[in-house]
Amino acid sequence: MGTPVELIPMPKEIEVFDEEYLIKGLRVIAEPKELEALAARVVEELKYVYSLRAGESEEAVLIMGFKDEEVVMNTLRNVGVEVKWKVLGDEGYVLVVDKVKDRVTILCAAATAKGVFYATRTLRQLLKSDEEGVRICKCIIKDWPSFKLRGIVEGFYFRPWSFEERMRIIEIMGNLKMNLYIYAPKEDPYHRAKWREGYDKETMEKFRQLVTRARDHGVEFVIAISPGLTVKYSSEEDLHALCKKLDEFAKVGVRWFAVFFDDIPPFLVHEEDKKRFKSLGEAQAYFLNEVYKYLKEKYPDCTLIMCPTEYFGARESTYLKDLRESLEKEILVFWTGPTVCSVEINREQARLYAKLIGRKPLIWDNYPVNDYARNWINLGPVRNRERTLHEEVEGLLSNPMNEAYASIIAIATIADYTWNPEAYDPEKSWRRALKLVVEEEGVKYLMMLADLTGWSTIWPRRPKIADYLKEVISRARRNEDIEGLVRSIRLLAQDMVICKRKLEELIVEEGFKHDIEPYLRKVKVYGKAILTALDLLEVKEAEKAWELLCSLWKLMKEAERTAHAVGHVPLFKEAEWVMTSQDDYVDYFLWSVIEFTCERFNWPDVIARPFCRITHHEDEHSPLMMVDGNLTTCFRTEFPLRNGDYIELDMLKINKIDGVRIVQMDYMEPHRFLVPCDLQISKDGRRWETVYEVKSGQVEVRGLNTECRYLRLLYKGVKPVKASLREFKVLSGTILEVSTNMAPEYGYYIENIVDGMLLTAFRSREGPRRGDWILIDLGTESNIELVRIFQDMDLHFIRAKLLTSVDGENWKLVSIIDEPYAEVKLDADEVRYIKLESDYNHEWPVVIYEIQVLKSTGKGSS
Repeated sequence: MGTPVELIPMPKEIEVFDEEYLIKGLRVIAEPKELEALAARVVEELKYVYSLRAGESEEAVLIMGFKDEEVVMNTLRNVGVEVKWKVLGDEGYVLVVDKVKDRVTILCAAATAKGVFYATRTLRQLLKSDEEGVRICKCIIKDWPSFKLRGIVEGFYFRPWSFEERMRIIEIMGNLKMNLYIYAPKEDPYHRAKWREGYDKETMEKFRQLVTRARDHGVEFVIAISPGLTVKYSSEEDLHALCKKLDEFAKVGVRWFAVFFDDIPPFLVHEEDKKRFKSLGEAQAYFLNEVYKYLKEKYPDCTLIMCPTEYFGARESTYLKDLRESLEKEILVFWTGPTVCSVEINREQARLYAKLIGRKPLIWDNYPVNDYARNWINLGPVRNRERTLHEEVEGLLSNPMNEAYASIIAIATIADYTWNPEAYDPEKSWRRALKLVVEEEGVKYLMMLADLTGWSTIWPRRPKIADYLKEVISRARRNEDIEGLVRSIRLLAQDMVICKRKLEELIVEEGFKHDIEPYLRKVKVYGKAILTALDLLEVKEAEKAWELLCSLWKLMKEAERTAHAVGHVPLFKEAEWVMTSQDDYVDYFLWSVIEFTCERFNWPDVIARPFCRITHHEDEHSPLMMVDGNLTTCFRTEFPLRNGDYIELDMLKINKIDGVRIVQMDYMEPHRFLVPCDLQISKDGRRWETVYEVKSGQVEVRGLNTECRYLRLLYKGVKPVKASLREFKVLSGTILEVSTNMAPEYGYYIENIVDGMLLTAFRSREGPRRGDWILIDLGTESNIELVRIFQDMDLHFIRAKLLTSVDGENWKLVSIIDEPYAEVKLDADEVRYIKLESDYNHEWPVVIYEIQVLKSTGKGSS
């Protein structure tokens, strides 16, 4: 036997031999004539993809034919292959590659044209190009599908696919031997909201082209209409409107139709319906039966699919009983499994639902769909679908992501599973699927991207770098050796930095490159941030540490500009319909390094680390924006917060606090307030105490005089609301009096430079002139040992004088400040006032993060 070949889907029976043939040209024989069009397309493919000449060559021959054709039977006899055609069915095929009378012979044979087409899809994967020509191994393949229906239902919310995306995905579906595509995007108004209205001529022409593309690739096109929100089941006008609309699609060649009643009120709405029907199930059964009767009379070969209102779970109900007893038995019924996004679907669950619905269900598999998690991407394989599930269902269709091309990987594994579930291995299938979108060299980088994006929202995985990052900060805190661990992390982080460039060079599916670009961009920034953080862990000099910390802070803000989830282990809570993170390991590591650095150098604390239970924020409006000390920036959630959702701050350690300032003002939407909500505190993140009830958009709470590590705003409102916070700031009780004669840039407080938080800042509106000043009043005379000044690496004083005074009138020059970071020893001088005075006419504003004053006790007071 020869080396195993990588095919997707994996055939049921395959023998590969050691012999390999080199082909430079071939002759094509197609029997009967109805296969000639397919043969012509295959010839074009071979010429385009492999530069393989097709003509009268005697070097090799490709035979495409039906099982009873003489040329097929003779070829099988010559190579000694017996076929049980009944086992293969209508979609099965035989593919044989062998030498017959010194000529390479390739046979693609089946009972139907679709079977022959599937054989050519496998043939494409067997051909390998090199400088000499095209090579193919000697093999015998007998193959057939397990699931009757295999494909895609474009049934998600938010942005639908474009027609160009659909054309390409349908082509890929054909290559993967999928046979059903359902058009059902929720955001197409003519599918759902305006279902009674028809499409215009231009759009119908696009549908006609789509139907033709589907037919050419062995895919049945299904048009779905979702009338459930407004339909009157008893209305002849509504029945006529739906049938008329389906007729328009029949004119362009559609014979498969679908009517969806998912995600609608679970009861009758209209008074006319309440008078005529005793239940929703009875009404839907009547309506669908009438639609089916109409279609069958006009199009005898048609098929109708419905999605019920109770489309998941397997519990008896009046609704399912009415469908079971009244719905026409030939109508197919969708089911998503035990839950909406089912972690597992097994045959016993399917058998139970089949009894409840009175027929085998058609599975609507909500994977890799991400409409409930728009800032997450599902690149991992499908899992936990039982090997014998096909025995209890009509088929299985994947609901993909809004990102069509990024869905290809997961779709390919679903195609692999539905064709040959008995041999399905998620890991092996996934590796084969990766090669559909990227060259071999790029596989490791695509695997890294999958790792860093969590693999899957319903089957999450924790990558090894997450454990490395946790361990290295833990060892650093214990003052243990980290050299080897740092080396390992550096290698991974370096790959993160080049991941974007490598994949952009090596991706073979252009649309895939576009879909994953924002995630790759974030991976690159995080790679740089991790490398900077590792340098920060090892640095010894305070000046260099401040430079690195500033660089790290800028990278963290850059990463947070986009909401796309990278460096998280996802957590989807379906019962609450909440998508969040169970471990934001990259972000946590970066914050921990900053905190550890501040401890090492006795610097002020960093700002409180923000978190929102609704992790999807608007781009450019991350949670960092509510703790950066700048009122012009704003944290805005993409989705509304519901009762019980919260926004949280983590100070990374237990601190004493005096109060909190909350500013919920949004200039674009002034009434976008998260009220009422409880201000709560906790030391451990588990036990919470309410200390204040927030009833307005702007509040400043003082006098708490307590200790905690965590603070949060717990929303208690009835109506869901999108959060919009300009500031959520912890106030300590030790803030000093500070003033300046320089006008601040709008949104920046002068108090930020003495608030005890290292990464909030004051920014002047204009460049300081000679003599401009910042004055700190310590309140009483104190013995000062040290003053530290933290400024922006680019926007800092070129030259300034550090002055001290006891009375505010007589000043002593202590030092000249001309670097972003300065430490000035005062040797326990008695001081009440400290002044930073410009000694240069600056052309640009200055940004000062903090002025830290250390008394002779060595304890900081800012």
